[in-house]
Amino acid sequence: MQAIVPASQHLTGFPGASLRCRSAALHAEGASEASRTLEQGMQKFRNGDRMGAVMLFEKALKQNPSLEERQAANYNATCVHASFGDLELAQVTLRDGVNCGLDFEAAIEAGAQGDARYCPLRASQQVIIQLRKFAKAAQRMRSAVADPNSPRAALAGGGARGSGQRASLNDSDLSALLQTDVKGLDASMFGIVRRVAVVLLTGIILGVVLFYAGLQYAFPEYK
Repeated sequence: MQAIVPASQHLTGFPGASLRCRSAALHAEGASEASRTLEQGMQKFRNGDRMGAVMLFEKALKQNPSLEERQAANYNATCVHASFGDLELAQVTLRDGVNCGLDFEAAIEAGAQGDARYCPLRASQQVIIQLRKFAKAAQRMRSAVADPNSPRAALAGGGARGSGQRASLNDSDLSALLQTDVKGLDASMFGIVRRVAVVLLTGIILGVVLFYAGLQYAFPEYK
């Protein structure tokens, strides 16, 4: 009588099957770790710790996140940068979000409706308008390069066309087409803190000047 072999042993009997199983397990573990990090970031954001939140969102991007988690992490980081008025860094993370298929308008709506995955976008009207324009332009660019008949796709995949293969756009091509002019911009956490400190200091100095100017105007006899 032939012995019954468990299905798991049948699978591992094939070359590379155990490696694929381990890879899938590691991906699932990484994805759950990214999910937990995103939840921690959202909690910090809700508690008002925006700097701590953006650090966790950036950390989640390094933990093998799923596509949806990558979109959420980039969008949430965009919201934090926008709340500080840092349009350049907000565009960088928004570009990365569009690269992986983020629907910016849908994410804004979800955040406004209280979706636990997305931060509400709270920034000046000017910053929000600029980000919306940037997202639409980036999405049009992404759609154009995805179309094999478009001129941009021809530029991105000219070599493939000559070899009879369909032109395709890899991540580096898309990043180059959607890149923003951020040369010389310090994207580190120290750089962010420094820019925020400059903005706050400028606001304090301006507030003090206006306060004393108001006193002099309201009470001229105390000059």
